[in-house]
Amino acid sequence: MSSGRRMPSRLPLQKKKITIRDAKLSDAPALAALMCELGYETTTAEMRSRLKSILADARHRTFVADTDDRVCGMIATLTHASHEHNDCSGKIIALVVSNKQRPTGIGRALIAAAEQDFAKRKVTHVSLTTRFTREVAHQFYEALGYSKTGFRFAKILRPRQKNACDGAPKEIGAPASRIFLTPRNKDLESGTWNRAAPLTKRAYRTRSR
Repeated sequence: MSSGRRMPSRLPLQKKKITIRDAKLSDAPALAALMCELGYETTTAEMRSRLKSILADARHRTFVADTDDRVCGMIATLTHASHEHNDCSGKIIALVVSNKQRPTGIGRALIAAAEQDFAKRKVTHVSLTTRFTREVAHQFYEALGYSKTGFRFAKILRPRQKNACDGAPKEIGAPASRIFLTPRNKDLESGTWNRAAPLTKRAYRTRSR
């Protein structure tokens, strides 16, 4: 038997507004926290030092995603010349969304912003790297049109100095830099690109990211 009372209707879930903007030096604390979530322990001072160099380099772009006036994600890109193509190539260096904001479309919004910026720079070939273990990330990139094309090899170089006695170099100090090699697969060697899309996308699998 009905009581005649109406149940209150449920209000639709309100999606949070996502704002994508250029990163600023003042974003260093938030970006350091995001790097830690990605697995790279970073202090605010370290991130501030990195940002000073990155923001001063026109080849680099860093976009952040804001929700409720708080940084909840970031994407970093690099545009560079290459020996392989006449036009510039683009690389997505880092992409991370706060664990508390997944999945809300922030990652897709950041990728879209990066691709729009690449298009403005006349970039047609885009690549990125991701760890073998990040299977969810692999599915995410593939859903956006990126494909697996090869492996990335990494090596840490250490500074060397000559031995005063015999002139033989020896290793000293901490790691100086990293070298990344990305051998192509047969499709890329033959020059086969997906020219139907405005951007040709490549994803390199790696153990170190």
